[in-house]
Amino acid sequence: MDSYSTALSGIRSAHSMMYDAAVSVANGDMDRYAESFVQMIRARHAQAANIKTIQTQREMDRSLLDIFV
Repeated sequence: MDSYSTALSGIRSAHSMMYDAAVSVANGDMDRYAESFVQMIRARHAQAANIKTIQTQREMDRSLLDIFV
């Protein structure tokens, strides 16, 4: 699996994690309130890391093209 596919899969996973946490907060599940916010922060960091992976791969692809063109 290439890095683009892996990063996109990670973004989807983080989105799902964020959605689940938001639903928990919206439903007023006070027992899981703090846990849900921690999950949201983890999802935000996961999305940012996967986006950075895509950006880095694009830069590497451009550099490789510059070498061969």
